[in-house]
Amino acid sequence: MEQEIKILKIDETIAQSIIKDSFTLVVVALMVYISKDSTFWTVITGLMFILFLLAKIYSGMSKTKTFTSTDQVRAWLARIDAERESAK
Repeated sequence: MEQEIKILKIDETIAQSIIKDSFTLVVVALMVYISKDSTFWTVITGLMFILFLLAKIYSGMSKTKTFTSTDQVRAWLARIDAERESAK
């Protein structure tokens, strides 16, 4: 039985994450405000929010790397270190 190893690769800083999450909260608040007292805008903003959530879920899934051995993980990490060194 092979062991499956999953790693979530995060390329953002804490400040970037806070800014992104604040923007998300502002967008959701704007959607709620716009849709007040209007069935049409409630449907439109609801669809926008569902599409937004689907995009967030997909972006989270695409950041996940799956490996079957620790040797593969080490090789992947070595490749990332080499890329960072060459970028400097």
